[in-house]
Amino acid sequence: GINVATYTGVRHKKNAGSLILTNDHLTFQTEGSMTTLAGWDQVNKHQVSPLSHPKALLKLVRKDGKSLTFEFTNREELDRIRQEITARLRSRSSVSAPSKKRRQSEIALPIKKSVTFDERDPTSMAVTRSSLLAANPTLREQHRHLVTETKTVSEDDFWKTHKNLIEEEYAKIC
Repeated sequence: GINVATYTGVRHKKNAGSLILTNDHLTFQTEGSMTTLAGWDQVNKHQVSPLSHPKALLKLVRKDGKSLTFEFTNREELDRIRQEITARLRSRSSVSAPSKKRRQSEIALPIKKSVTFDERDPTSMAVTRSSLLAANPTLREQHRHLVTETKTVSEDDFWKTHKNLIEEEYAKIC
């Protein structure tokens, strides 16, 4: 069946309009025009701004290297569209030709499970950690108390216990 999702109040290139997702493509509609921006087979990846960022932004990177940025009114919509796009990209890559099988797994899994925390880009990890601390007051308080003040646990051990948070945030940023 045709599965269409419409998001209103979205900004793209300083224009307000609606972002429409169909089974095949992504369209941006303003007062007087409707523009198909990309077919799902042209999209390489998508990213959302981290929780610490003041704006709820979605970035789509096409296979030709061009990127499209959209601003949403709130995080809930941003999260919903991120999940919808993930599902569409997955279904698109699962119906593609067998020759693309290797690339499908790279697209569907932003975090390669074989990579340990120590092997990840240290700059990205620092950004991920500070983003999490900025967005989460409880976590920030635990970190301050356990790592900085009492030195009960090391920085690395603290983050090992919050591995799932790091993986989610790392996937959003990277």
